[in-house]
Amino acid sequence: WLADHAWVVTALLCAGWIAAGWRTPDLAAQAFRVDLFEREGFTLWNNAWYGGHHTVGYSLLFPPLAATAGLWVTGALSAVAATALFQRLAGAHLPPAGARAGALLVSLASVADLVIGRLTYSLGAAIALAAVLALDRRRPLLATALAVATTAASPVAGLFVAMAGVSIALASVRSGRGVDEGGEGRRNGEGRRGGEGGEGHRGGPPAWHGLALAAGAFVPAVALAVAFPEGGRQPFWTVGFLVTLAAAFTVLALLPRGWRAVRTGATVYAVAVAAALLVDSPMGSNVSRLAVTFAAALLACALPLLAGRRGALATAAIVAFTVWTLWGPVREVAKVIDDPSTAAAYSAPLVEAVQARAQGPVRVEVPFTRAHWVENHVAGELPLARGWVTQIDTRRNALFRDDTPLTMPEYRAWLYDNGVAFVALPDVALDPAGRQEAELIESGVAPYLDEVWRNADWRLYAVEGSPGLASGAATVTALEAQAVTLEARRRGDTLLRVRPSPYWRVTRGEATVAPAGDWLRVRAARPGTVRLEIRLLSGQAQGPG
Repeated sequence: WLADHAWVVTALLCAGWIAAGWRTPDLAAQAFRVDLFEREGFTLWNNAWYGGHHTVGYSLLFPPLAATAGLWVTGALSAVAATALFQRLAGAHLPPAGARAGALLVSLASVADLVIGRLTYSLGAAIALAAVLALDRRRPLLATALAVATTAASPVAGLFVAMAGVSIALASVRSGRGVDEGGEGRRNGEGRRGGEGGEGHRGGPPAWHGLALAAGAFVPAVALAVAFPEGGRQPFWTVGFLVTLAAAFTVLALLPRGWRAVRTGATVYAVAVAAALLVDSPMGSNVSRLAVTFAAALLACALPLLAGRRGALATAAIVAFTVWTLWGPVREVAKVIDDPSTAAAYSAPLVEAVQARAQGPVRVEVPFTRAHWVENHVAGELPLARGWVTQIDTRRNALFRDDTPLTMPEYRAWLYDNGVAFVALPDVALDPAGRQEAELIESGVAPYLDEVWRNADWRLYAVEGSPGLASGAATVTALEAQAVTLEARRRGDTLLRVRPSPYWRVTRGEATVAPAGDWLRVRAARPGTVRLEIRLLSGQAQGPG
């Protein structure tokens, strides 16, 4: 019975995940976005990380849903829904044994994503499967609407749906009349659910259905990237690339020839994997998620149709890719076991120490921790020079990520450029992108770092000579998630160390705002209060610079 209702298995695994309460690194980023929504409501911008960045491209749907239903519950429901939808889709086309096996592996992979902390992607994956199921049932308008919703939930999942749509369209063109997943089987005299040639019982969707699905997912992704750019690069290591590419080619080589759309999809996916390695983009290693979730499951679905050597190879591949799927959560859980920084109480004394010594809003630097929950807990109270978005960090803070030793002058220049007033060094395990920085701080060779406080977990340093958040005619008196308030002492320019956006508006005072390199220039027409806010419409827009 459980095999026929794999979603129940997923629900039981999710209950174990919730009970375990593993606060893995990626979960910290999800939790921060939900906390931000709970404090501020829907936001376009976040001043707490990286001097400011757009938030819309991360997920439109997950923060409000998780704020309403709860972070863990939303993740669990997404995984359960993904399993049920996959089993419904597979059961309509495949022998029961294959559909059951595939659904159970999707169940395992979906919960593995939760353990890693990819809750936003889990939501997107569930909606993506709903879109494909709707298309399979010849409801193209609903499928396209769900494709749009997929991108709104997770742009990564949205791009996977776009690949699926292109694959369906290409397979339809190749078949000459539609994506006939069952045609070859029927011509060979095989039934609806049997035989190597067939996985379905009718011709597949026409090409325009696939193209509509692809457009529904891809167009919003491009629109969000253009309207609310973040940019940056997600690293893609060679080993991950090779395993992902191997998964694509294995699926292509072993699946039945009649599975035209899936086999075409494996080819399209292989091209996307190569592009993710060769072209720097925010996708990078995220492209592997599709293979991690579905490679073993697709092979398991096909296993009853494969015999002899192909069946043996498929079995070995299923085992290998399942181990690959499980390695991620094991690795991520190991990072946070016995790490006290996952609890808010660890960072609370640091926040109090900074607030007791700061005169007005200040920016704080904390070397990247391995668990990354400090970046969540501290940023809820104090703006950080860094945060927990790998793509932004690779673009803005490359000096912490390359193999070149970090020098004292380079670090001072970076601290001053980012207006950092305090540097805080924790005693927990650090991310590789934080180790060089910590070593330089601990060496004591940086004369511009003056230790002003410590406890059992933290050392706090004031940055001597830091210009702070503003230089020039005005001082920052308040820094909120989507707003900055300044007090202009006189008429003139101020270099405000907040990142540019086309949506900065002057909502109070007589001033203009424009980009000044990586930061903003605020020009006050007279002394007094000037307030800037992120708004789509109204107010005076940021100028061209």
